[in-house]
Amino acid sequence: MISNKYNIGIEREGLRTTKNGHLAKTPHPEVFGNRNTNAFVTTDFGAAQLELRTTPCPSTRECYEKLLNVTNVVLEELRKAGEYLWPYSMPCILPSIENFNFGEYGDNVKEHEYEMYLYKKYGYEMYCMSGIHLNFSIHEKYYKELKKSNSNLPDSLEDGYFKILRNYLKKVWMLIALFGATPKQYGKEYEATCSIRNSNKQGFKNLHLDSINYENKDKHIESLRKNIKEGNIISISELYTPIRIKGKWKYDVDDLASHPISHIEVRVLDLDPFDKTAISLEEIDFITAFLFHCLLSDEKDISFDYRKVAEEGITEEQRKILIKEINEILKTDKKYELGFEKNIKKVLKEFKQGITLSTKVNKLVEEKGFVNGLMDLAKQYNEEAKEAKYTVINLGKKMYDSPAALVRDAILRGVDYRVLDHRENNSIIEFKKHGKKEYIVGATQTRKDNYIVHYLTNDKFEAKEILQKNKLKTPKGIMISNKLSEEQLEDLYENYEEKAIVIKPRTTNGGVGITVFATPPTKSQFLKAVNYAFEFDNDVLIEQYVQGDEYRFLIVNGKCISVVTRRSAQVIGDGRHTIEQLIEKKNKEEWHVLLDTKIKIDSPLRTHLTKTGRTLEDIPKKGEIVKLRKNSNCSTGGESISLTDKVPDRFKRIAEKAAKAFESYVCGVDILINDLTKDDYCILETNADPGYDINQWPYEGPDAHIGIEILKMLGLITEEDEMYEG
Repeated sequence: MISNKYNIGIEREGLRTTKNGHLAKTPHPEVFGNRNTNAFVTTDFGAAQLELRTTPCPSTRECYEKLLNVTNVVLEELRKAGEYLWPYSMPCILPSIENFNFGEYGDNVKEHEYEMYLYKKYGYEMYCMSGIHLNFSIHEKYYKELKKSNSNLPDSLEDGYFKILRNYLKKVWMLIALFGATPKQYGKEYEATCSIRNSNKQGFKNLHLDSINYENKDKHIESLRKNIKEGNIISISELYTPIRIKGKWKYDVDDLASHPISHIEVRVLDLDPFDKTAISLEEIDFITAFLFHCLLSDEKDISFDYRKVAEEGITEEQRKILIKEINEILKTDKKYELGFEKNIKKVLKEFKQGITLSTKVNKLVEEKGFVNGLMDLAKQYNEEAKEAKYTVINLGKKMYDSPAALVRDAILRGVDYRVLDHRENNSIIEFKKHGKKEYIVGATQTRKDNYIVHYLTNDKFEAKEILQKNKLKTPKGIMISNKLSEEQLEDLYENYEEKAIVIKPRTTNGGVGITVFATPPTKSQFLKAVNYAFEFDNDVLIEQYVQGDEYRFLIVNGKCISVVTRRSAQVIGDGRHTIEQLIEKKNKEEWHVLLDTKIKIDSPLRTHLTKTGRTLEDIPKKGEIVKLRKNSNCSTGGESISLTDKVPDRFKRIAEKAAKAFESYVCGVDILINDLTKDDYCILETNADPGYDINQWPYEGPDAHIGIEILKMLGLITEEDEMYEG
């Protein structure tokens, strides 16, 4: 059984708008870098029409999830800029041509001239329509497997594609009836039953085309060249047919003639306003099954004018034909184990109930009005993207923390990705761009790393030895073993009964097992903290407590790119609620929920409250700040504050030196600094596999883009990718 049968990709156009539904007048967002090299986010016509794309995916689910992740990233950036993505194919409220912003193409005169040619020929309103393009290809091996059991299939895959095209053109009216979603438009009286965008009167189409031949590739190319020669189109990029064949590289007729067909492109699909991505997984599944059925079924003549269907809808006869054809598609799906049965049946069920995208649009407009109804959806999608801003989706599950930050940064710069193995702490992700392929484990570990570096930095005792040999300051302390008896531990306490200390396991991270005593502990507190640390490791460090604020320096490729300070878990009293109730309220804050940094009510927290004379049942005064623990790890409820531009460079150089001591390319260095105006410091620890989500998304201060720097280090993002033309 061949597992890889096909590839699927989506291109989704959409207009950037203001909160009132007017076309945005701002340039293409700089955060997406160079639109010419970004595989996921570019522009189509004018400055405000975005094109969101996926790369080819081996399954419809992976394609949909990739489009969803791209959409969430884009919508979150638009939300921060006060903009929205218009969720409808027909335009939002457009300005006059005098106020319309065409694209900025820098030195690319040819692209600017082509856009102006299109505008003068067709007008700008037609190009402000937005659509979905679905790209589909079949794997050569799978086609050969199909050929063994299907004598009616053409000998070659290329001829197979043309069989799909011929059958598709006879049946494309069915897709319009099912998925046409533009019955209405803004500011014009003309309406359609299914799709204005595909109508004769006002559809997206060429002014004139001579007949296009779909018998085979040679005759098809000949008919394209004839249309170019006669001036109907300037190039095949201007060919606005319901479906097209595409080559792998540049899209011109000579390249198409001299290279194999890469894929076919379905072009009639309206945006689905009721799905954030503008196309549902059900629709993708149905169309993929539809295309396979076009290949595997006989070439029956059941064609109707799809533009007439777009305008007038279907007759009862056509409805019966469509239902029969969907049942035939189900048989094809079952016979060849395509896996789309569930969603094909869902589409069929809704169609029988009279539920189509066009009827849903009519209901929305009737209830809320055209602009208000669609803007409500756009605003809803921005809010949903905001709620997902610390995550990405993979195989139906959310990925969090640094791996999510890395993937989201890859999307910003158009670096393709594929999650090969999703584990909580060690996701394996493949990244590709510019012909390069790199693998990153756990969002930080790359081919540049020495295998042993992670063991060295995780061992807090050995790490201190290395730092000290490099003349870097660390806390003084000792290491003890769990082989010590209770009596020996009591004797050991005598050395610390008048000292402020920190007790922590030798190898844990994230604040686990740590107890901080800013004032000397009692014997019972000391023994309790030691035994608590032994729950996580056989060896425990007892170190001097160093006064100061804790800063996390994030080093990538030898350079400090982010500094945050971590504020220990705290609540602010309101004069009414207990500390425990305030913790519960704090844990509901967006940052703590989405980054999973909730305050943990554990032994160290209770110990700290006891030492400060408090209990969880106390009610703090209004405005009173109650510190809940000494350590400031975000994993136990601490909060990160970005101070990259405020911390003096001399401390950044110290952090860089610490990372260099371990030859660590992505390194977190935790430093205690009591006074930023002085030179004194103390390195608490280094981490060659740091969770950098607290740097990427601080509780206070601007976001950083750590993932972009890591991808730059690996050569996946170049200077060209960072160029911005507006």
